[in-house]
Amino acid sequence: MEVQLFIQVMNFLRQESERQLLLKKYTELEGLLKDASANPDSNFSDEIFGSKERLKSYLLHNNPSKMGEDAFCVFKKFDTNDVFGEPAANFIDFLFKAKSNDYLSLSNAIGVKSKMLSKQMNAVSQFYEVFEQVIIADLIDNPEPVSLNSGLYLFFEGDLTVKNISELERYTRIWNGILQSFAELSGCENQALEFTGLQEKSNILGVSMEESTLDAFMRGSLGILSSLYIIEKIRKIQLDLSPLILSNDYYQMLEEEIDGVIDNTAAAVVEELIANYYKSDPADVETVAENLNRSLKQILNFADKGGRFECMPIAGSLEGEALNKGLADSFLNIRRSHQNSVREPKQDVAVETEMAQ
Repeated sequence: MEVQLFIQVMNFLRQESERQLLLKKYTELEGLLKDASANPDSNFSDEIFGSKERLKSYLLHNNPSKMGEDAFCVFKKFDTNDVFGEPAANFIDFLFKAKSNDYLSLSNAIGVKSKMLSKQMNAVSQFYEVFEQVIIADLIDNPEPVSLNSGLYLFFEGDLTVKNISELERYTRIWNGILQSFAELSGCENQALEFTGLQEKSNILGVSMEESTLDAFMRGSLGILSSLYIIEKIRKIQLDLSPLILSNDYYQMLEEEIDGVIDNTAAAVVEELIANYYKSDPADVETVAENLNRSLKQILNFADKGGRFECMPIAGSLEGEALNKGLADSFLNIRRSHQNSVREPKQDVAVETEMAQ
């Protein structure tokens, strides 16, 4: 089995695991069938039909066969119970024709599919907790591999999955600004930040940069990402307060607290970065600090929306490896936190700062 095909399949399963949409559609249909079986005098036919068609539509729209013949052959080794794609949709059609109005049998059959899918999604999540500790780009069997002596790989995942050329252009423009601010900090502002290309079907963008710039970037990222722990605590309080009718708008007050946490953390990290790395003209330090402050907030927004990055420090750099390990742990904690929380959509900080320029 080629590693690249394996990663492609696992990325598909991972997205389904994180979205949970397919599982919800299975369980919704199972629940309606149970209700219909328990209440034979009630008419659930329209609701059941609608739920069945929504499930089939999702299965056909997110058909793993669209990955290509080779990848689909690999995928079938995982989906031996036909819970995904066209085979699952065909099974549902066959099931409803064979069982007709036998709602108990239908419920049991759909329930079996739900349990199989749930078990598979749990296995995928556990797999990625280990797999994410490895730099995926190093495993990809690329016929023309691009090796980064020093740089990072950007993973556009979650809400940041690249869907078209316009989004790719926007993301690269934003990240060019972020990384350029760290290049200015480290005194490498004349270096070429070389994007090595979006790897096919994987939404991974490689960037080559000087070691000192990468080191500053890793330290700055670790610093700003540390604020997410406090932010998640505040969001949990917002969620707990939301059902209550209170005389004060505590939700907005807590939102302002989140902004304060971000501003204070970014300011502290910028101050530390300037003290440790900036050696250029003192007259330019204010501009460099402003650019870094904006970039740190964009990095935070990128991570909060599901994106992540894995760095490639110079081989043998113990300090660089330690920083990279810290970042990997941070992203793992962020993913776990997002999976365990229900949050309202946040405004895109990167968009705000881009529009303000």
